[in-house]
Amino acid sequence: MTSSISELDLPPEHPLRQIMDTLAAHPELREPLLRVLLTEDFLALPGRMNEVQEQLGELRENFEEFREETREQFRQVNERLDENTRGLAEANRRLDENTRGLAETNRRLDENTRRLDENTRGLAETNRRLDENTRRLDENTRGLAETNRKLDENTRIVRTLRGHVGRLLGQSYEDLCRREISVILDGLLDRPALADRGQIDRLLLQARRNNEISRNEYQDGLRVDIIARDGDDESQTARFAVVEVSITFNQGDLETAARRAEIIGRVTGARTDAFVATHHAWPDEANEAARRLGVVLIRNEAPEYEDE
Repeated sequence: MTSSISELDLPPEHPLRQIMDTLAAHPELREPLLRVLLTEDFLALPGRMNEVQEQLGELRENFEEFREETREQFRQVNERLDENTRGLAEANRRLDENTRGLAETNRRLDENTRRLDENTRGLAETNRRLDENTRRLDENTRGLAETNRKLDENTRIVRTLRGHVGRLLGQSYEDLCRREISVILDGLLDRPALADRGQIDRLLLQARRNNEISRNEYQDGLRVDIIARDGDDESQTARFAVVEVSITFNQGDLETAARRAEIIGRVTGARTDAFVATHHAWPDEANEAARRLGVVLIRNEAPEYEDE
């Protein structure tokens, strides 16, 4: 896992560097420090995410109601158009009948003129209603566009919240693996213990200053999730274990672990082995990739991450 603070090239006497070294030496202080730094709003993110999902459900229900109302309005408009069309056909038929007799024509013409006026008024009313329906349809269209905009905004918020929650879960699982490192590496190291990251960070800094490693390699070395040592190797000169941690297995973690282990081994001069610890199972083809890269895969299951 990475931290933007680790990208800073701070001298050992810098207060922030001292805090980082202290946390590296005493990882048990990380959780209390996070509780001091995190705001109530950030801690409340899971609750807000549930509220957003409920709002999305309500928006979907409102959209379905609007769609049914719109369909009914269109059906009524079509029925009225059909009625007016039949009325016009009947008027034409009567006009044809009036042409058969000249004497009767004037009388019937007057009658038909009266009826035509009525039909005209009916058509005017129909047009008015059509205009009203068109106006409502335009309003509904604008409402639908606004609904879609809000839905897109809510979707963006949900994705952002999921990203935040995912990062928090990743950090939490990494802290769990750090606390359980003696169990994770049991049988792989002699009484595994967390290494002094401050000492290793100083070696990385010295190697960078001597131009023995590149800037990217220096940054990669600082970003190692966990570094462990043999329990009795307090001088940290015999052997290291570089462990990359991921809740869900990612084949890229194999390459990262191998690359970072090589960098740590180069700057410390000690034997350094690469490991990947993950909660979920990995595909069979990952075993061959791990063997080729010289990385050991370790399953470290935790019940609290079962649904992740």
